[in-house]
Amino acid sequence: MISLPMEVCIVVRIHYLAYVFIIPQKATISENPLARLICVLDIVSKSTYNTVHMEIDSIPSVYVTRSNLQIILGKNRRTLDYRISALMKKKVLERLKNGFYLNIAYFNKSQSQQQQLLEYIGGTMVYPSYVSLEYILEKNGFLAESVYAVTYITTKKTRRIATKRGNFIYRSIKEDLFFGFTAQTVDNAEYFVASLAKALFDFLYLTPWKTKQQMETFLKESRFNWKVLREKDKLEFKQIISQVKIKKMNTACQFLKEERMI
Repeated sequence: MISLPMEVCIVVRIHYLAYVFIIPQKATISENPLARLICVLDIVSKSTYNTVHMEIDSIPSVYVTRSNLQIILGKNRRTLDYRISALMKKKVLERLKNGFYLNIAYFNKSQSQQQQLLEYIGGTMVYPSYVSLEYILEKNGFLAESVYAVTYITTKKTRRIATKRGNFIYRSIKEDLFFGFTAQTVDNAEYFVASLAKALFDFLYLTPWKTKQQMETFLKESRFNWKVLREKDKLEFKQIISQVKIKKMNTACQFLKEERMI
């Protein structure tokens, strides 16, 4: 990256004043030394920006962090903030959360994998986490309604991250229930996704009901497509219930068996 001396930076700061008050309106660049200097500074500034842009474009990742950007843009906090802001205005970066940015050029190159990249990004913004709940249930045809967020299970606190690319919702669960997922890969990057059976378990476990009657009404009258569950999904769901030994889930599982839903 090109680093300009302080004296040059000061001249850049008076760029506008020079044009308005110092350079005669009819003067040409060849006639006025200051005009020639400012013209050169314009070229240097554009060259510097283009160099930084190319360096960010060359990063083989769909996201960059503030720490990554310090290496390219410098460690001075105010300067770094200014340069990141400039790159966001130029649509090179897009803020997803504090210190975490989408590498727009990389994202745009992967048209066919953008949804998977968003799933991966969400799993990286809050770690550990895995894709689960409504997002997986809707993706497999279990839910009739559309889901407009990528939903995750995490051992961290429950939270929601809203971005221009979509919303990411994280539901907290205790550590001994943090299982039932497998690794998936997109562009050689790994993230974790729940099985259909575990997504169903997570969904029911985190759904509040106070009485058995409320539970039965919820399971029978909600627009769930139980037919999408294959025998292996039903078996895995029952195994999870047997493994965790949670009274609420035992009661729900027994009711589902009686109603021949699983």
